[in-house]
Amino acid sequence: MYDHIELAIDGSECSMRAARRALGLALLKPGMKIDLVNVVSAENEIDALYSPEVFDEVENGSVLAPAMQLFEGSGAVTRAVLLHGAPADCIARYAREN
Repeated sequence: MYDHIELAIDGSECSMRAARRALGLALLKPGMKIDLVNVVSAENEIDALYSPEVFDEVENGSVLAPAMQLFEGSGAVTRAVLLHGAPADCIARYAREN
């Protein structure tokens, strides 16, 4: 059984479906660590300069909020992680380091 899951969240229905699957695993093992990872790419950072909606999403972590709410009360140790850079590289580096 897993002790630690890194889950990339981008706000899509597919990422939320993966979060629900991870929740099922977390319910089987109380205390499981779940890192919810979102990566802000350079394009999104540029968009944030011009779009108040994108800026708000980046600043307040609203992309991660639905997944964080999903895990409330599950017994999992959940952490929201916001990274900056190329998504694939950031996610792979985070997985290696954590």
